[in-house]
Amino acid sequence: MENYEGLFENTFSDVIKMACSKSRAPGAGSVSAMVAILGGSLGAMVANLTLGKPGYKEWEPEMENLLKEIEDRIDKLKVLSETDIMVYEMFLETKKLPRETKKEQTRYETVYQANLIKATYVPIRICNRIVSLFKLIRRVAFIGNIKVLSDVAVASILLEAAIRALMQVVEANLAGITGRKELAALKIGRTYLTGVCQNLLQETLSVVAQRCH
Repeated sequence: MENYEGLFENTFSDVIKMACSKSRAPGAGSVSAMVAILGGSLGAMVANLTLGKPGYKEWEPEMENLLKEIEDRIDKLKVLSETDIMVYEMFLETKKLPRETKKEQTRYETVYQANLIKATYVPIRICNRIVSLFKLIRRVAFIGNIKVLSDVAVASILLEAAIRALMQVVEANLAGITGRKELAALKIGRTYLTGVCQNLLQETLSVVAQRCH
């Protein structure tokens, strides 16, 4: 198993090389999380470009808090992106288990389902973090520096795209999950997160459009 701990200690060029390589990781889940991180970074940039600017002093305490919260969500997404890689690697290792006897087959199915469910819940957790980040970015759209609001729009598009991408991972995994309880919970999470994300995108873009025109 390759070691992907410290993914963000690599240069951006190195991460791209890893993603381009024959290795299965970083893959769809972690790359999608990195897209969300870049979106959040744009939101943080707008917050920084608002602080200290004339005409925004009344919003400075709130903007400072928003910036801290955005940076916190970015850090949590970094951890989850690395977790996604490790969980997926564990799932791939499952396929190496012996399946010759009935006992081995039973153990294989049990471990396979457990690791598949773990590999599906992590993208859901990433999406929850993105939604939390998205709500902060939406607020930045209301009180941020109007001269750089286009960056907020781009940030919101990236966050929505990241969630849609992660839902593709979830959808692919759902086909292999046999547990009814887990399947039902994951489907509910998928539907909820998709709806919330679309609403946040529409609201944020609407605010940007209204303030810029």
